[in-house]
Amino acid sequence: MALPQNVSEQLSRVPIRAPGVSGQLLMLTCLLFFISLASYVGLEYGYKPYLEGEIQKLDKSIADYTAQISPAEQSNLINFYSQLTNLKTLLAGHIFGSRFFEWIEKNTQINVSYQNLRFDAVQGTISVTGQAKTIDDIGEQVLILNQLPEVKKITLSGITAAPNKLWQFNLAVTIDPKLVIGQTLPAN
Repeated sequence: MALPQNVSEQLSRVPIRAPGVSGQLLMLTCLLFFISLASYVGLEYGYKPYLEGEIQKLDKSIADYTAQISPAEQSNLINFYSQLTNLKTLLAGHIFGSRFFEWIEKNTQINVSYQNLRFDAVQGTISVTGQAKTIDDIGEQVLILNQLPEVKKITLSGITAAPNKLWQFNLAVTIDPKLVIGQTLPAN
């Protein structure tokens, strides 16, 4: 059976469109392209010159500041910085001293403070002049040191009352040289 004339004419006149999102996808792609293009143009011709201007301002202020400092002062600053760097390197490699002072701190009674400390690595002796709140604190300090396996001998002397209501004392401690670094200290 044949189609009526008007229906066949309408079918031939109506463009065939497949259902889908091809038009929307094309619109999205164009929109993303124009956003990217606008971002690039804005960054290239707006933000980049602004940043370059700020860099030039900072370079100028650095040059002005450098001109204010005399070459002798610059040399002194460089030498001082070099000394600090060298000192930091030496202290980082000076494990013995840090462990020794850590040991002293850990084994000091809370009411005892030291004013003078001398360590003779060759003899293995520590000589300290200290202060304590009471005579009992001095006794506790001696007891703490006496209980340590690395301490060989303790000599306490010169206990006197100080004008600031503290007790001063002298202490000589002979220790095992393996105390801090875990190996025998070199004898000079």
